[in-house]
Amino acid sequence: MFLDGSAVPYNVDGFTYLAPSGSRLVHGINTLGCEAIASHDFYVRDLDSGIDIAEVHNDQVQYTGYDWSPDGREFLFEIRPHLPDAKCLPSPPDYAVLNTETRLVQAVTDLEALYRRWYGSGIIWVECNGEFLPLATPSYGNRTAYCEGADGAATENTLRYDQLVIDRGLFFRIVGLID
Repeated sequence: MFLDGSAVPYNVDGFTYLAPSGSRLVHGINTLGCEAIASHDFYVRDLDSGIDIAEVHNDQVQYTGYDWSPDGREFLFEIRPHLPDAKCLPSPPDYAVLNTETRLVQAVTDLEALYRRWYGSGIIWVECNGEFLPLATPSYGNRTAYCEGADGAATENTLRYDQLVIDRGLFFRIVGLID
């Protein structure tokens, strides 16, 4: 939708993840059973041209979108083995990042290092079971964090800005940040 009231519709499949710049969109990730959002492939659409500029596909794994870099050049996603008989996604996932300009996929072994590369030292994050958990933007918009215990149920976690404790709770949704 443009300020003059005109709009350009895009026919995309599955859940979508809009880049912060508004110029790219990941689509094609659908639902499995038990409300799990995952697919064997996903696509990156350049919204200025309306063309898919990158694709990731593998029948042996399931992909779930996670977050965009602030500049919209990289897309972070989860990878889990495809288990046809499983009703839900096995945990925990592996992570990888797709560079939408080079189309290269690189494994991510340290989420905190990735987010510090993207945002610098001033990041808001959640300490989940003693580990770094980024506030990620899911397909529906606001930055969220949800921490699971060993039994898979929600567990209390700590919202932090760098090392400063902001609050403790079961679930956080950040509606906006004032700089």
